[in-house]
Amino acid sequence: MNRFDYLSGARQAAFNSRPSGLTIDNRLRIPLAAFVAAITLVMMLGIVQFARLHAAQDRYARASVRLAAGEPALDEFGALRARVVRESRIVAAVAGLQRTSLDRANELTWIGNRLPAHTWLRALRLDNGDYTLEGTSDRAAAVGAAMLALRGAAPAARPQLVSLSDDGTRAAPRVRYTLRVETKP
Repeated sequence: MNRFDYLSGARQAAFNSRPSGLTIDNRLRIPLAAFVAAITLVMMLGIVQFARLHAAQDRYARASVRLAAGEPALDEFGALRARVVRESRIVAAVAGLQRTSLDRANELTWIGNRLPAHTWLRALRLDNGDYTLEGTSDRAAAVGAAMLALRGAAPAARPQLVSLSDDGTRAAPRVRYTLRVETKP
């Protein structure tokens, strides 16, 4: 078998004379070691920061999922709050109506208690806070007594005679009357 020597003698000597290890000047060893240590430290810190960033992304993803799961609850809470506000307004309105109704009932009781004997009511209307009383009586003097009783019982009440008519006979007098009682001060 024939072998060919492709490397000439000069090249072969240069190839074989090459040092097997890397020789570094003693003056460069300390700065070079510091540089390698700094690069290693920066790489380690980069790895730590990368791990922290990855963990933060995972926490963000989990928080986003929890937030998305909580949005229907927030919507339900908003609807419930709106319902509570609406029902609170209704309760306040009902309480106001009860107070107004109680005030009106007290006014009606007050009017009914002030009418003298032989004076009857046929109709009672409330117009803009004033009462219109329609009724009958045995005599006209009883209607006058009713007006005086209504006027004397409360300083804010101002009864006014709207109409008075006698529909009866001497044997059975029947007087029809209409009074307007202003109750506003």
